Amino acid sequence: MAKLRLRDRPERRLLLGLPRGMNQVDRRLVDVFRQLVAGEAPWPLLLHGPVGSGKTRAALCLADFADTAAYHSVDSLSDFTMQRQPGDVAAEWERLAGKALVILDELAQRRTNELTYSVVKRMLDEREFHAGNIAIYITNLEPPALAEIFDDRIFSRLTAGTVFPLDGPDRRHAR
Repeated sequence: MAKLRLRDRPERRLLLGLPRGMNQVDRRLVDVFRQLVAGEAPWPLLLHGPVGSGKTRAALCLADFADTAAYHSVDSLSDFTMQRQPGDVAAEWERLAGKALVILDELAQRRTNELTYSVVKRMLDEREFHAGNIAIYITNLEPPALAEIFDDRIFSRLTAGTVFPLDGPDRRHAR
């Protein structure tokens, strides 16, 4: 089972404006992080739950410890793919392939079309081929709803590792 390379101390390099800390992460999920890092639980990690439940912040907390990490939402990667030259797109995929951990957020947040489908599929392919599936995929949908949006092949790969539900009130409104 693949292991994630970690730093001794966290270093925020992704979404710097989003405050976070492991003390804000659900203790059950911290235990799952430990199992994933130790190779005791299978990658990828699929985090699902309602808006504001802390999925992105939790994923970024783990990314802060990763030796190298990258973050994209499905929309940002789709937009990048459409708006850049083919050479730039190829370079971005190569950059992502070299990261120890990649987070792909907002799966099926909007209507899935051919472009967003191909971006999700390519990310799954790249992470499986280059990184032993070490990735975190994030969605607001329950896994069965993903099965209705993506085909069986994508759904199977998204849920082949560790699936973790986060719940609770919208933390953005609890301040």
